[in-house]
Amino acid sequence: MHSVKPAPFDYVAPLHVVDALELLAADAGSVVLAGGQSLLPLLNLRLSRPSLVVDIKRLDGMSTVQFVGGAVRIGPCVTQAQALRSPDIIEHVPLLAEALRHVGNRETRARGTVAGSVAHSDPVAEIPAAMVALGASYQLTSVDGARVVDAEDFHLGPYTTQRTGRELITAVEVPILGRTTRWDFTEVRDGVFALCGLAAVCGPGRLDGLKLVSFGVGGSPQRLTAVEEVASYDVRNVRDAVLTTLTGASNLARHDDVRAHVLATLVERQVARFLERRDA
Repeated sequence: MHSVKPAPFDYVAPLHVVDALELLAADAGSVVLAGGQSLLPLLNLRLSRPSLVVDIKRLDGMSTVQFVGGAVRIGPCVTQAQALRSPDIIEHVPLLAEALRHVGNRETRARGTVAGSVAHSDPVAEIPAAMVALGASYQLTSVDGARVVDAEDFHLGPYTTQRTGRELITAVEVPILGRTTRWDFTEVRDGVFALCGLAAVCGPGRLDGLKLVSFGVGGSPQRLTAVEEVASYDVRNVRDAVLTTLTGASNLARHDDVRAHVLATLVERQVARFLERRDA
């Protein structure tokens, strides 16, 4: 029987980013707590046994959404519900707003954070896939300095990213969508959670600038570059291209093979919708 009480750990809730970074640097067994929607179940099941939990919810100046230099900048403590209400996100990156509407439920969105979902990197999470499709980037900061990682390079596998235990995601930057850019976000649910889904972006022409990003099949959000190339010259083979890309990339488990077929249908329909809505 699984435990429903965490193993003992120390808890600190710093008020300043520099203090949080020093705590993470000083203790290799430390973890970051933001909204807690991912971490708390892991603690309760003792799948995570940190020596120190660094609660960042009260960090000064880290709960803002700002429109800066052609991008929307999201702080690490911004909740999904707050992001969903943000006029800047609704106006400039509506694809992200649509993805957020699919995340969990009202109660989990009230506490879960945008950056927390990115850092957790659940294979069926909507937010990471939307970030890849939007060309977002993440600022990772430690006591040694800051670096910026593109969303497409950040996710390495199930619950695995480029972020080290000493680093904190101090900002998520999402480029704005142009007014003529077409976009869509679709998913198929299996009860509470997504079975698989697709984030898609396309320019105003036929299929120019097409970006297709899958989630739920494989270990992380996947840019379907080969499928995008096939769609540009032979839309009739899009479905086969999806199946070749997904089943050929690795030895998929049986349930992932089913998801690959579902996703192939989503991609096929999405490309058709873009073609129907293209500018003359």
